[in-house]
Amino acid sequence: MAAAGKSGISPWVWVGLAALSLLALAVIFVLPQVVERYELPLVKRVEQPPAAIVPSPDAPQPPAISPFEEAQLARQRREAQDALADLLNKQSELEMMGVEQWAAEQFSQGLEAARRGDEFYRTGAFSDAAAAYQEGDQRLGALLDQTDTVLARIMEEGQAALQAADATTALARFELAARLDPTSEDVAVGRERAETLDQVEALLSDAGELQESGELAQAQALYDQAVLLDPLHDRATALRQDNEQRMIDAEFTRIMSEGFALLDRGEAESAITAFQRALQVRPGSQQANEAITQTREQLTLVRIEQYRLQAERHEQQEQWQQAIDTYAAALDLDANLVFAQEGKDYSERRLQLDTLLQTNLDDPLRLSDAAAYQEALDVFRVASDLAQDLMAQN
Repeated sequence: MAAAGKSGISPWVWVGLAALSLLALAVIFVLPQVVERYELPLVKRVEQPPAAIVPSPDAPQPPAISPFEEAQLARQRREAQDALADLLNKQSELEMMGVEQWAAEQFSQGLEAARRGDEFYRTGAFSDAAAAYQEGDQRLGALLDQTDTVLARIMEEGQAALQAADATTALARFELAARLDPTSEDVAVGRERAETLDQVEALLSDAGELQESGELAQAQALYDQAVLLDPLHDRATALRQDNEQRMIDAEFTRIMSEGFALLDRGEAESAITAFQRALQVRPGSQQANEAITQTREQLTLVRIEQYRLQAERHEQQEQWQQAIDTYAAALDLDANLVFAQEGKDYSERRLQLDTLLQTNLDDPLRLSDAAAYQEALDVFRVASDLAQDLMAQN
């Protein structure tokens, strides 16, 4: 007891502690295996398949695809985005060109392909999306390739509308053409013509009414205005030229009538002047040239007749030199005048005869000279010839 009191702890306490320790170890390591294999009352457990493990929403998720697959998807996504960007650029360009007015159905088909691409893109089918976008891009690209042909067709339609005097259609066509080619000078000219078409047509209508009423000068002023507004308007140009020709014809007729009136009054010189003025109005006119020629011929005949009468008066008055000069003037007008040829020859011989006779009468003694005598014989011969000519004429 004394010894136990000294130490303060009984040996039995140490034994109890050791037993408890062994029991605890048995509970920890042995009991779970027993429970796992046996159910109470220690019947062997039936094996069950392992339950599916449901991860916690907050727990980190393992990667769904591999890095390579992710890289492939990223590349396909970029291809789809690039194809879409090209498509959108073409879409904007075509919309600026008014594609809805000249290829609405084909344009809609291109956009429909783009919408299919959007559906693929939303589901992550980037390769299919890229193919759809590329299809739409090709459709829109084909439309862009047609713009030159479309522009030419629209320009033809605009020109046809101008010819038909359809200002509304013409303006619409050229405005659409301007969207296809804003820098084209031909398009700009066509649009300007369409804008003035109604005004030009109104001027042509008014001018036509004036022309029908004979007011050619007033009509010409309106035709000039119409051509000034649209120099390329074929009908306006043709109508203006027609009215101008009518004015020329009217002026030509007036002047020719004036010339013939002068001719009827015997004013041949003034008539020729009038016909020459008519020739200036209508250069090369056969009618004016013939009138001038005929009037000159008539005037020549009048002058020839005047010369003939003058020459005969000179002969009657034995003014032989004056008769010779008058016949010569007639021959200058017509070298084939028989009366002038014969009259001039007769007057020349009479002048010679008179001169010789007068010389011998003035100096009778000169006949004693052989030369003078021979000259006297010549005078006699001239007188005989004249006598024979007179007898032949009678």
